[in-house]
Amino acid sequence: IDARKPKKAVVIGAGMIGLEGAEAFAKLGMEVLVVELMDRLMPTMLDKDTAKLVQEKMEKHGVSFRFGVGVNEIIGSPVKAIKIGDEEVEADLVLVATGVRANVDLAREAGLEVNRGIVVNEHLQTSDPEVYAIGDCAEVIDAVTGERTLSQLGTTAVRMAKVAAEHIAGKDVSFRPVFNTAITELFGLEIGTFGITEERAKKAGIEIAVGKFKGSTKPEYYPGGKPITVKAIFRKSDRKLVGAQIVGGERVWGRIMTLSALAQKGATVDDVVYLETAYAPPVSPTIDPITVAAEMALRRLK
Repeated sequence: IDARKPKKAVVIGAGMIGLEGAEAFAKLGMEVLVVELMDRLMPTMLDKDTAKLVQEKMEKHGVSFRFGVGVNEIIGSPVKAIKIGDEEVEADLVLVATGVRANVDLAREAGLEVNRGIVVNEHLQTSDPEVYAIGDCAEVIDAVTGERTLSQLGTTAVRMAKVAAEHIAGKDVSFRPVFNTAITELFGLEIGTFGITEERAKKAGIEIAVGKFKGSTKPEYYPGGKPITVKAIFRKSDRKLVGAQIVGGERVWGRIMTLSALAQKGATVDDVVYLETAYAPPVSPTIDPITVAAEMALRRLK
């Protein structure tokens, strides 16, 4: 970058890594275009309404988006342009951030059971109990659907390593199903998410109640509060918290961690509504936004 001094960057893929790259390029003064095959950014983590909040923030900082299209070709070496269909778009820097695919070739050759990833049990043992698999290549259980999934997060890999090492050492420990709790920050906007999205729940045939609240990180009467949107998703059959998305100017981390921890313990909508929270005007409102979002969902469950 220092040598070529690129002026126009294209990012292929609007997941967390792609968006973080787009932010970095924009801060270096480049004109940035993000191309995403799906209809919104962070499509596996955010619904359209919360994704729109992030998109609007990034657009204010000069990042543009093209959704529902793919890149057919990267032209030149060094790069001069990309092709979207028949259209050539000038670019002198391209970041490909389209995710990763688990490499299961070695496991397959060794005779281990594989699907999209390497199949493991709750102790992270493969179909050969003497062989363990952890990290991006290992299939684990989705905490909401109960189906096998790939949890390609650094935090997941660390927990897997702990469980595998302790089990090898003789401890009776198990790797728990995942909610895929994640967080990032883009141009000062914090985005936290875990569990199932509203769209994915509908596709999976899971009936849900959604509570959504737009408010401030501080009491309305106190200066300096920043906008925050909390979207909490509860499963109708057992009233349990199964997902959340939070987008705000500050203190998203603590709230998404709180909701994720509650979900991991099987909390219901009633548990969140009556959750004891902390209050001080310079820090947080009397009734926390996560509680209010749960109250909105509770109305839909009665």
